[in-house]
Amino acid sequence: MPDPSTAPDSAGFRPDAVFILGMLHRTGTNHLADLFGLHDGVEVLAPIFEDQLVRHSPLLVAYVDAVTRNWTPEWNVPATEGPALLRSIGDGIVGWLQGHAPGRTVVTKMPRIDNAEHFFDLFPGCGLVVLVRDGRSVVESGVRSFGWSYEAGFRRWADAAEKVLALRARHDGDRRVRFLRYEDLIADEQAVMGDLFGAFGLDPGMVDAGAVGALPVRGSSALAGSGTVHWQPVARSTGFDPRERWRDWDAHLHRRFNAVAGPAQ
Repeated sequence: MPDPSTAPDSAGFRPDAVFILGMLHRTGTNHLADLFGLHDGVEVLAPIFEDQLVRHSPLLVAYVDAVTRNWTPEWNVPATEGPALLRSIGDGIVGWLQGHAPGRTVVTKMPRIDNAEHFFDLFPGCGLVVLVRDGRSVVESGVRSFGWSYEAGFRRWADAAEKVLALRARHDGDRRVRFLRYEDLIADEQAVMGDLFGAFGLDPGMVDAGAVGALPVRGSSALAGSGTVHWQPVARSTGFDPRERWRDWDAHLHRRFNAVAGPAQ
């Protein structure tokens, strides 16, 4: 749990940037970023579509650890200097992000939750959206899109889910972070995005309501039926509903999923 004295006041909190971390590939980070991009005050980072920033944050932590370990003990350097150095490195990264759209809120994304425990050590003034999705749909989408095996997909999702649960326990009550179910987003995009915009100090009124419902789809596993998955915008088909990709599973697949990932699900 973060020290409340260092967390920004949630009332009127306007983050330096907003990071979207999907728990795993196929959780909808592209769609969520596209929805953020409909806001006049937002710039979605491009053409860096998977930023890798949090995923490789242990390299920065290791650098600070190596530096501070070599400070002579007799100097009596305050223990706060190491964390302050790490935050300063994070400030540099945020400055780089903001340089892509001065005066606007930059939204960046990554479909991996790895090493998110370092997020607020580096980026205490940023907002974080953690996007989760029903493990059965994630695995089925991965099988269709990328040729995952079901067993490997079950284990991959379960591992990611445990990381999300640990992060949620650590940041319970911290309003800088939002844990969002993809299924809830799809069920009512207008309401969910209004909540997210408000949480991050963005006026929900600066979005054309009609644009939300008309937003095309990118990278859906439904495209695999045509022979390939791509990330070019495609108009939503009638009855498009990605929430139950697993609906054709047989009893064996359900048993195996429950055995491997049931508790995390």
